[in-house]
Amino acid sequence: MSNLLRCLPAGNTETAGWPWTEETDQAVYAGRTDWPRISIVTPSYNQGQFLEETIRSVLLQNYPNLQYIVIDGGSTDGSVEIIKKYEPWIDYWVSEKDRGQSHAINKGLERCNGVWFNWINSDDCLLPGALAAIGQADPQAILVSGAEVTGPNLQQIRPLGRTKLGPTLEEAIVNQYICQQGVFFRTEEVKKSGGVREELHYVMDLDLIIRLLLRHGRKATGEIPETLAFFRQHGNAKTAMVAEKFLEEERRLFRGLAEAVGCRQELRERLGNPSGKEISFPETKRLARARLEGLMAIRFWWGEGVEQAWKERKFNIFKKEVEGFRKNYPGIRTGRIRKLGPLARLPESWLSLISKFRASG
Repeated sequence: MSNLLRCLPAGNTETAGWPWTEETDQAVYAGRTDWPRISIVTPSYNQGQFLEETIRSVLLQNYPNLQYIVIDGGSTDGSVEIIKKYEPWIDYWVSEKDRGQSHAINKGLERCNGVWFNWINSDDCLLPGALAAIGQADPQAILVSGAEVTGPNLQQIRPLGRTKLGPTLEEAIVNQYICQQGVFFRTEEVKKSGGVREELHYVMDLDLIIRLLLRHGRKATGEIPETLAFFRQHGNAKTAMVAEKFLEEERRLFRGLAEAVGCRQELRERLGNPSGKEISFPETKRLARARLEGLMAIRFWWGEGVEQAWKERKFNIFKKEVEGFRKNYPGIRTGRIRKLGPLARLPESWLSLISKFRASG
């Protein structure tokens, strides 16, 4: 047990294990004195039931060059009392009304001076050794991704995966899979990009990654094998309560990209008419427009239009969707498109039989 664990408040004495009664072994930092500074911001609002575990998971990394900032939005549930317990080990904290999570992240980012930056939400945690792994990551990368676990608590976890970015820039943007808690960013590059967009409340992480990719290219990212973070699943999480809002904002991002590179009107209409100000992407010179549009068409037209109509057995709509897709993208004939597309030429009665046969098989 290190001096830090002995000095910290006891916390939840009913819960053993990380980060209540365990910590990252200080021996992992031995033999090196130039550990890069890592800045972490925890945006928080009325999540006192989880906040202490989050704070301890950061502090008990024992990282020798840590900057830790907590930005609370004026919580009324006891969160402030929890923060005050750990005030001696927190570089800066404030509790005041803000404009939401993205605003809180940017408020913290303004004070960050580390080489690496990430935000760890007040219901998530870092895992033992996470910052040691980041401290040894490629210093030339603009972002570094590790793996994550998930579950209702740290005693019931299962693998979640890691942020996945496709092999090309266009695939990295369209076919991405984001696990934000396990992604650390070069602080200076995030600041140059203006931080996270405060008009976004759900996919600000995806937007930030897209903008960094557009500026620096796919090869500027890195991966490490370590599992870095825990993403908590619970009934009051934004991902559980307002999943449709995530999808709405994501489509708004891709609508902005489609506008920026000049995708055809038919595809832009598929992405809907976003509410509020259009998302702007001025740095698109690295993008191959045809490849980007093709990938977006496969995802948002074929995937959401054709495939969904087939799944719901709405065969008249299925036939129209296939016809529209073929008309606009005759050269795309891969995977499910090649297999499912020809069925649109058959009568609806035949399609009904085929779908029943496939479902039973």
